[in-house]
Order: sequence, then C-alpha cells, then structure tokens
Amino acid sequence: MSYYPNNFSPAKILFFFHPAKKKIYFFFVSLHPVSSTPGIMKKGLYLYIIGVLTVALTACSDVTKHQDNPSAQPTDTIYSQQTVMEIYGKDPKRALAIVDSGVLLGTIEPDLATLLRATVYCKSSDEWPLDTAYTMLVKLMGTDFVNKNPANRWNALDLLVGIARRRGDNVAYLQWATEKTDFCRLQGEETEALRTEAEIGAVLTRMGEVEKGLSKLDGVIGALDKQRHFNELDACIIAIKRKINVLTELSRHKEVIPLAKRIATKISDYSDHPDIYDDGTYRLPPNDEERSSYCNFYTAQAYGFLAVAYANIGTLDSAHHFLALLEESDYAKTLNGKMMASNAYLPLAQYNKLTPIYNEVEARMGNDTLNNDYAAILLGRAIMAEAAGNYRDANNLRRRYGNLKDFINNKILESRAHEYAARYHLQEEQLKTERERMKAENNKRASIIYLLLAMVILLLCVWLLLSRIAAGRKNKVLVEQIAEAVKYKNIVEGQKAELARMNATAEGLQDAESQKIMAPNIKEMDDADLYDFLRMAIRNDKLFTDPNFGRQTLTDLYNVTDHRIGAAFSLGSGLTDFVRETRIQYACWLFNNYPEMTISEVSKACGFSSLPVFSREFKRKLDVTPSYYRSQL
Repeated sequence: MSYYPNNFSPAKILFFFHPAKKKIYFFFVSLHPVSSTPGIMKKGLYLYIIGVLTVALTACSDVTKHQDNPSAQPTDTIYSQQTVMEIYGKDPKRALAIVDSGVLLGTIEPDLATLLRATVYCKSSDEWPLDTAYTMLVKLMGTDFVNKNPANRWNALDLLVGIARRRGDNVAYLQWATEKTDFCRLQGEETEALRTEAEIGAVLTRMGEVEKGLSKLDGVIGALDKQRHFNELDACIIAIKRKINVLTELSRHKEVIPLAKRIATKISDYSDHPDIYDDGTYRLPPNDEERSSYCNFYTAQAYGFLAVAYANIGTLDSAHHFLALLEESDYAKTLNGKMMASNAYLPLAQYNKLTPIYNEVEARMGNDTLNNDYAAILLGRAIMAEAAGNYRDANNLRRRYGNLKDFINNKILESRAHEYAARYHLQEEQLKTERERMKAENNKRASIIYLLLAMVILLLCVWLLLSRIAAGRKNKVLVEQIAEAVKYKNIVEGQKAELARMNATAEGLQDAESQKIMAPNIKEMDDADLYDFLRMAIRNDKLFTDPNFGRQTLTDLYNVTDHRIGAAFSLGSGLTDFVRETRIQYACWLFNNYPEMTISEVSKACGFSSLPVFSREFKRKLDVTPSYYRSQL
C-alpha cells in the first residue's frame, strides 16, 4: 500500500554541467518514500545530500584530471572573434553572448573580450554603453594587449576617437585624436593621420582657434589634393567637407563655393578614370554599383553646399539651380539630405518645405535637444514666425535659441577643452622646438661634413700641386734628355756624312766615282740601301719641311716608283711616321738653337700644316707640350 505524500516525489534527477568536457551529466537519485515519520524524512534527505556530494566530487576530480588537456583550440578564438565582428551590428546581444561564452570556455582572452565588448557598445545609440565602452577602453590602453600589438592599439584608438566625437567631448577627442595621429605616422599610415588631423582642425575652430584650425585643414587638403588614389581622394573630400562646415558656421559663404566645386571636380575625375584611382585599399568601392552610389552621394552634397552658399550670398539663380540638382538626387530623400536642403530653403524663404523637415528631425531627436541641430531648427522656426507676422512666437523661439547656444558654448568653455587646447598647443610648441633642435643638429652635422669636405678638397689640391711639381721635375729631366738626344743624333748624323766624304777622298776616287757616290744609281739599290738613302735625303735636304711632302715628292725627285718606296719603308717605320718623327726632332733642334722663334714659326718651319696638329703630335711623341718644352730649355 502506497503512503507517499502528494508534495513529494519518490525520486530526484540531478544534473551537473562539466566545463572542461562541455557536457551535462544526469544522475538518478532514489529516495525512500516520504511520510510524516521524522526518521524516514531524515534518511531521504541524507541520501539526497550524499548524491549531490558524489556528483560534485566526481566532477572536480575530472576537471583536475583534464586541466592539462583543455578542449579549446586556437581556431576557436579566431572563429569566435570573427563571429562577433560579423554580427555585432545586426545582433549586439548575440555578439555579447558569444564574447561571454568565449571567455568562459577560454577561447577569447579577457583583454580581447574587453575590446570586442567596447566595439559592440559603440554600435548602440544609447548614452550609457558609450560611457561604459569609454571606461573599458581607457583601462585597456595601459595594458600590453594594446601597447605591444599595433592592430589592437589602432582599433582601441579608433573607438576612443569615435566615442569622444559622438559625446561631443572635445577634451577627450583632442587627446585621443592627437595620439592616433602620432600612432598612424609611426605605422606609416600618413593618409589616416591626415584624416584625423582634419578632424582636429575642425574641433579647434569650434574651440575658438579658428585660424589655427583652418590652417590645419588647409595643410591636410594641400597634402592630399594632387594625389590620384582613392584613399587620398576620399580623405581629401572629407577634409574639404569639414572646412566647408566650419566656413558655413562662420557665415563665410563665398569661401565655400570654390571648395564645393573642387569636390564636384574630383568626383567627376574619379568617375571618368576609376582605374587610375584603383589603389586596392579597403575603402575602394568593390563594384560599379557601389562606385556610382559613392559618386552620386558626394556630387549631391557638393550641389547642396553650393545651393546653401549661393542662397546666403544672394545669388538666387545659382542657388535655385543647384538646389534643383540636389532635390533630384537620392541623397535628398535621406534625413541628412533634407537638413542640407533646409539650409537653402531658409534664406530662399521656401518656408512651406521647412516645416515637415523640422518636424521629422525633432521627432527623431526625442529628448536629445541639447545640440546645434536643434538650435538651428529653433532659429529657422523663429525666422519663419517673423515672416508670418507672429512676432511673439518669433521672440520666444529666438530667446530659446540664444539660451541653447549659450548653454552649448558654456558647456565647451566650462569643460577642460581649453586646458587641453593649451596642452595641445604646448605639444605643438614642443614639437616645433624639437624640430628646431633637430635642424640645429643637422646644420651642425652639415658644417662638420662641409669642413671635412673642404679638408679633403684642400688635401686633394695639395696632392695635385705636389704631383704637378713632381711631374714638372720629371718633365724637365725628360726635356733635357730629349734635347741631348736630338743634339747627339744630329752630331752622329753629321759625323756619318762627313765620314763618308772622307772615305771617298781617302780612296782617291775620281770624279766619275765621286759622282757615283754623290748620285748613286737608285735602280741598282736593294730595298735596304734605298731605305737608308731616302732617309738620309729627307733629313739632309730637309724635304720634310714641305707641308705637302709625301711619296710623290720622292717619286718626282729620284724617279723611283711608289711601290719601291713603300717596300723600302716597310723595313722600318712607315714614311709618314718617319717624317713626323723627323719634324718633331727638327722642332726640338730649333727650340734649342733658336729660342727667339715662336711656337707657330717653329711649326711652319718643321712642315706641319697647322699649329694644333703640331701641338698634338709633339705632345703625343714627347709627352709634353711645345710651350712647356721651350719653357724648360
């Protein structure tokens, strides 16, 4: 007979989750029938407790057993991280759940989890997740996870800059934007650094540093304007837009017009030559449709800027023209496009188009009205009320507009923006001082280099001078040797001629024999005798002094064929070389014996056709110039 009470069951099923094996274990625990008897109740309770303790001890021992063999693999971390980044924009709650699971399972490191959570929070439109993300990222900036990994540091700085921008915190924005700019340059990402510098310039203008901010914007635009790469094109357009917004806030509308036209021109050039701009960056539109959308978007914005500028300076025809182009674009259908058009509607007094736009913007703002957009709406409604004759409403709206602008300005002034601006300027001054110091050091190094270079040149000049002196001495000795050689050769040649005459006389030769010696029979000579005879005749009769001397001269004088002359001089140097050498020797003899003769006269006397030919042949033969040779005699 069963006597179980209705409020108890005869058995319990226990389950336990094993974190190492990622499994759930189920246990069936039997209990004794429960009755009102105290002993039986205690016995059932004891069994229940024993079952739970057994399961816990088993699980703990199993965890200890598998501590050295974790089930998480390296690919799990990458997969989990990729999953978070793929879905965090569409399903942030699911993304956060994946991060939490990854941390519990050990597949996502805690610091990486912090960065991923901050990324998810930054997608939210609420204020509290931004504050939470900012606090998390600031703490993360002091860790090795960020400081030793450039990619992590880049992501963290990018998030911090975005959060500061959305919160309107100029202090934090300038701090992190400046750090991001320096980091980009260290990584060689100059274009990204210039993007951030453009934002810094815009923030400086809002803080009262108008000329400083505009100058920084001009520097960024100038650095990017001439480059035909998409990344630089996109950065340049963003910088131009920031300057246009600043100039519009300052009511300097005429300066807006050339900047807006520059945007349209650059977009047109990109649209016509997309291949030139294809730099492979991740910002590049991936297909023709995306590229067309990009071009249409910025072209429409350029039309909007032009419409607003022309409307404010009173050029109505141009304002209506560009406003019509803006209204025809897809961008005009968006809320931002409508707000841009409203800035042109207001000065053009097209109030009927303003009211629905203002109503839509206010509906989206909700209670978040402490901003410049709402201030602009208040001012627009005040102008519309004045035009309708509702002066009381207009005055009320203008008063609200003034109070809101004062609040916004006081919020900026009361913040530490100016304090950080001073630090920012101090940093720039420090950088300027550092640049001056580096410039001074470079000048010092340059002076040392120039001094060393001057010393090298001086030593080279001294070496050249000494070499020239040594060469002069060597050449002087050479000249003396040449002069002696010429003198000795002339003496030998004279002695040979005299000896021949003496021998002829001593042998008692008669006139016939003498005539035979003085006028030998050339036809009977062999080539060797003819060679000696012709050489002697050229020297003694000074046939070489004739500039036109050649084989024909010998043929005419001695009735010998050109062939025989060539055969005779083939035994030694050729006729041309022999005549050239004889002329040089004769020139040396003239220099030695007739120092009053000029070089030109010597050249003519030796049979050279011109002075340059004489100088060249003299230098080639004796290795010194004629003027130097004569100066050394």
